[in-house]
Parts: sequence; C-alpha cells; structure tokens
Amino acid sequence: MYALVPNKPLEQTLRERARLFARRRSEPIEHSMALEDQALEDQKVQRKETEAMIDEVVRETNPRRFWDEP
Repeated sequence: MYALVPNKPLEQTLRERARLFARRRSEPIEHSMALEDQALEDQKVQRKETEAMIDEVVRETNPRRFWDEP
C-alpha cells in the first residue's frame, strides 16, 4: 500500500499557485504601464494596487486554470 503525503496543506498550495498565476498575468500590464510612463511612483501604493489586482484575478479565475502554465 502506498500513500502520498503532501509537504504542505492543499489550501496553501492552491493559494501559492493562484498568486503565481495572477502575477504572471499582471507582469506584462505593469511593464507596459512603465514604458508609457504611467507606472506608480510610490512603491507602497504600487504593491497595494498589485496585491488588489492579484486578489481580484484569483477570485474570478477557475482554480483549474492555475496549473495551465508552468
């Protein structure tokens, strides 16, 4: 008999994968904004906006899609 035992809880793995998925989707947008001189100046504000956008993507995305990309 075999048993697979994960290294960390499934909820944590899902959350990490969701954030990675959302970050990959937001990077091109942030890059484009920086090229157009529309980047947010304050790093604290930028981090807050990015985190809010990531949270929104995570909420609106089917969890199965989190594993579509490497």
